[in-house]
Amino acid sequence: MHIIDQCRFREALKKKGYGSIGELASGIGVHRNTIHHYLSGNGVFPDSIEKMMSALGLKPQDFIIDIPDEAAAPIEKIAPIIDRLHEEFPDVTFILFGSRAKGTAAKYSDWDIGALRAGGLPHDEYKKVLIRKDELVEDFPYFVDMVNLDRADAAFLREASRGWVFLTGRLADWIEFKKGVAA
Repeated sequence: MHIIDQCRFREALKKKGYGSIGELASGIGVHRNTIHHYLSGNGVFPDSIEKMMSALGLKPQDFIIDIPDEAAAPIEKIAPIIDRLHEEFPDVTFILFGSRAKGTAAKYSDWDIGALRAGGLPHDEYKKVLIRKDELVEDFPYFVDMVNLDRADAAFLREASRGWVFLTGRLADWIEFKKGVAA
């Protein structure tokens, strides 16, 4: 089990100018009881992580990396998945919408992907795209939600249209689709 070293924690607290745990908690938006919970010897990792580390003979520094907040949402993370879907379904256009498209995503926000096709994307074809997407994201560390935009209701499309982004596919189909939503 991995716990917080209280001496190092208190040194860092003073070094950063915090007068108390409560002051730190207020400054970072965490309840002070949460900090006290970890300082009282409770493990900092969930049991499942501890079990994985033990089974693989790893220490946290062997496989945990620090990703800056600004690196949490770049489109490059999902590009290989979308590119593969486009290769296998070339007549389908893929759109990013939601918080990732708007730039308001939190670190672990899901990826909202819309799929469409000129003349409509029949459910049986959409189901094939969805199954393949699920296979491709099996090892992806984020949840990827996919919506058949051709079958979405008008209210959903109006909300999604606030910041949606063309990813790949037929640009002419995308432009025509946007016109239909705006009408």
